[in-house]
Amino acid sequence: MSYRRFAAPSLVATGTWAAAFTLLGYFSYRSLAEVEGTVGVAAGAGTVLAVLAAGAAWIRHRRRRRRGATERWPAVQSLTLTDGSTVDVRPI
Repeated sequence: MSYRRFAAPSLVATGTWAAAFTLLGYFSYRSLAEVEGTVGVAAGAGTVLAVLAAGAAWIRHRRRRRRGATERWPAVQSLTLTDGSTVDVRPI
């Protein structure tokens, strides 16, 4: 992804995140204990979900990699060049 394509959505997301937490602090400065409890539970739940999603993605990646190593990459592959000669290629 090019930087120009990434920069605009990144700036919007960063501004939204900063504004949300700034406004949360502004409107709830008197009840810090309540906000800490709510944000703490949400952060904990988000962390658990992120760890579970990362673990599932890692397991899926490992399974595809193991299965694909035998299916997609033969030990030696012969390529025919434009002049009719063949070259044996081994994957890295």
